[in-house]
Amino acid sequence: MRKKVIAIILSTLVILSASYLFALEVYDTMPNKLEKFQAKLLLEGITYDEIGVQLTGIQYDMPETIDTLTKMNEEMNVALAHEEGCSKLCQISHAHLANTNIIQGNQFIEIDSNQNNETWEYAFSLKNQKDIHDNMFYSLNMTGKDIQKLDTLRARGREQLEDWNVEISESIYFKGMIEGPVSKEEEWQIASVFFNQFNAESTNYYEDDLMASTCVYYAHTPWIKEYVKENGNERTNMQVGFKYNDELNQTEIIIAFPFYNMPF
Repeated sequence: MRKKVIAIILSTLVILSASYLFALEVYDTMPNKLEKFQAKLLLEGITYDEIGVQLTGIQYDMPETIDTLTKMNEEMNVALAHEEGCSKLCQISHAHLANTNIIQGNQFIEIDSNQNNETWEYAFSLKNQKDIHDNMFYSLNMTGKDIQKLDTLRARGREQLEDWNVEISESIYFKGMIEGPVSKEEEWQIASVFFNQFNAESTNYYEDDLMASTCVYYAHTPWIKEYVKENGNERTNMQVGFKYNDELNQTEIIIAFPFYNMPF
């Protein structure tokens, strides 16, 4: 089985095209970005069980009232209630089942809402930090395994944030599993396949010092707007991480753009 997977990886590396098929702006705005990305990450021996998207933004000098935040929160929940087949011009007000929590302190107002389903969920947070600058913070997190629904939530969430003139930062991850341990050679071969699929150039590598059970390969792809600078001015915005679970005899793999920001 392992030799077969390696053979497929090596043959895939030969036939992969590094051509730039889509402009950056197209990928950011397309309604099926997650589906397109997942298609580039399909590889025999890897089973994906979770996809996550985070959209965040900050607006400075925006003093807002609790009534305004409540209205905005409702607008987002209604937007996310639109079904996949609804057009951008859809005027139907869809009912939503999101739970909402309001927290008001001396220096801030925060409204959080969430909705859970068997195959997807989202959590939206609006916070007005009432200090010197009265800044607005936006955070929309979507997770699950229903890729079409997540693509719909992502597209609707982006549209609503753009309607509020929020400059969006986006983070995406795909979490999967490989049966058994994976050697360093196999890790690099898998990471190389994915880097080639996204026209990415390798930039860095990390291995934990204690158990050496977690390894992460970093790269930069021009298809992702967000990035961080490491080692001076080197840009990084893609990671492929591996962590072996001895009890389950499985290797967890996470592909993230630009980073996976939760416990690995």
